[in-house]
Amino acid sequence: MIIGQKLSKSQEVALYDLSPDAPWHKVLLVKHRRLVGVLIPFTIYNVIWWALAIRHDYFELFQERYLLSITMIFGALIGGATSEGGGAVAFPVMTLALGIPPAIARDFSLMCQSCGEKLT
Repeated sequence: MIIGQKLSKSQEVALYDLSPDAPWHKVLLVKHRRLVGVLIPFTIYNVIWWALAIRHDYFELFQERYLLSITMIFGALIGGATSEGGGAVAFPVMTLALGIPPAIARDFSLMCQSCGEKLT
């Protein structure tokens, strides 16, 4: 039995008893609870990242460091498709191809493993 994929009794009752005239937020929370569960941290993380990027003008860094962004696209694909994380791709590319000191590449790789590839 897959516990996370089945509705509990209270969720089944809430879905069955949902009125067609229910407010939009109640319909959203009852019918699309999994989507809401994913969107809450996604929204919080993106609001913080974009606010910092706009405030400190991180966008000018992309002119010099666009290769790292391309590397992390592949790191995110490999990290999402395998048990390896994106940092396993980032570390060798950063040290060997981009000439970044190993200590900085190591810290960045660990940060990718714990916070996600959105940081690049």
